[in-house]
Amino acid sequence: EISACLVGSEMCIRDRPGKQGAVPLAQQIAIIQNAQQQPLWLLELSDDVLHVQATAAVEQSADHDYELWIVAADGRAPISLGVVPESGVLDVPRHDAFDNLQIAALAISLEQPGGSVTGLPGQVLYTATLTTL
Repeated sequence: EISACLVGSEMCIRDRPGKQGAVPLAQQIAIIQNAQQQPLWLLELSDDVLHVQATAAVEQSADHDYELWIVAADGRAPISLGVVPESGVLDVPRHDAFDNLQIAALAISLEQPGGSVTGLPGQVLYTATLTTL
């Protein structure tokens, strides 16, 4: 099981002995931050799962959703990973694109409730890069 903490601008990740069925150890991480460098979402990518954790700094609204996208380095259309939580956590199966594409960034877009209706991102609010541990 992994625990993460933020202390000022420093981030720490600890591998704690887990119970059977615990979340696998993260291989890559990304921190989605706003313009003030406030962490909004912590993303941990393991062999099987993308773990998305919202922070208290995420603006919550019934009028919109936030959607997570893979931005490929080759310029192809972004790939949706789905709507991310405005609070709490979400675990989604690891997308094949993480293994088959060179990823330039992960992006968060502002969408109508339920996510993009066009299959493409709306207004991109935030981007981050994956960091290998």
